[in-house]
Amino acid sequence: MGFGITHFKKIKEEAKKQVQEKFYKVIIVGDDISCFLSFLELRKSYNAEEMKFIISNEVSRQTLLERFQTSLHDIRNDESAQILKRYFPEIKLEKNEGQPVFYKDTEFKPFGGRTKNPSPLLGDEAYFVSDFYRYNIEQVINSIGLSLNDWENLDQLLSPYREDKELLTIEKTSPSDLIDTEHWILKTKDDFIINCKNLIWGRGPKSFLKVLASKDSLPESLVQSIEDIKTTPGYLVNFELNKKIIEENQTFFLPQSLTHDWGHFIGESLENESDKQSLSFVGQVHEEEITSEDLAKKIKLLKRTLKRVFENFGNEEAKHIYFSEEMFVGEIEDKSLCQYLEKEFPFLTFVGKSAPLKIEEVQSSQTSSLGYIARSLLSFNELRKNQTLF
Repeated sequence: MGFGITHFKKIKEEAKKQVQEKFYKVIIVGDDISCFLSFLELRKSYNAEEMKFIISNEVSRQTLLERFQTSLHDIRNDESAQILKRYFPEIKLEKNEGQPVFYKDTEFKPFGGRTKNPSPLLGDEAYFVSDFYRYNIEQVINSIGLSLNDWENLDQLLSPYREDKELLTIEKTSPSDLIDTEHWILKTKDDFIINCKNLIWGRGPKSFLKVLASKDSLPESLVQSIEDIKTTPGYLVNFELNKKIIEENQTFFLPQSLTHDWGHFIGESLENESDKQSLSFVGQVHEEEITSEDLAKKIKLLKRTLKRVFENFGNEEAKHIYFSEEMFVGEIEDKSLCQYLEKEFPFLTFVGKSAPLKIEEVQSSQTSSLGYIARSLLSFNELRKNQTLF
């Protein structure tokens, strides 16, 4: 029996489609700062054949720095500052002396004054009504015991470890090999299967639940505890202006609508040199709004609002736009979450700004408002103590 050329082409194409499979001792997923700190710590124990970091190739040390330089200050309560100083005594935090304001009747007014803000604060917007603490990310990295030289050479160190892949599902499994003890199976969009022992997840518990296969087998109480985590997706928009239009180091709230309860554009004038000014804004979106068209509409609305409030704003274009599923983080039930997760997923470690924590300060209360960079740093600190990783 003979075979034509098309037959051999078909065999070749099918061979290309074969699923690739690989085992690693550790997989890190996410682009939160805690993921990069975890990588710098774990690379001391694992080489590139033993550990991989699943992250977009677009993310680099420079994009991380830009994100910090353009983000609103997110240490906004004394609880977060005090806990950070307790666990990282060398960390330097400087409290800002300004006062957040809201816009009404063509002028800015302080919160807590005689004038009441007519627009209700939605979601976790109230978190930004408190004044903030300043910090320098490189000083923070040095204060938590990591090498600044490693941080400066992050891209080169990360290169052999990174995998730019899109995850489809994650499955919990039982080890079938005494040596390569896989506890997790990660399937990617390009038909790649990654088996690993330890999974470090930096995208938040709610995101993890979305891609977890067979979640119906989980205790209902665990699923409910994860779903109860108060996180809200949102966007950050940054403008670099050639002139100053508002006082520096001040947080201000601009209503997205004067007739509807759409929440606010929360802005901050960041420190800048000379006569230029950097303005950043964050805003919430609802689940059904997360499309590129909806985000474009929000940014257009923001620019119209800025032109109405600041006559010198002009036709400025956004320099940085960033979207996050966890732009706003609310209260978290740390105690119950940690108990459930330790029982169900002993080889899973959450890091990031909505990661549940085991520290006494949050375990002693039913819910904790500790979040953002404070929770990211503390979750990294707990990872260091995880005996399954070392």
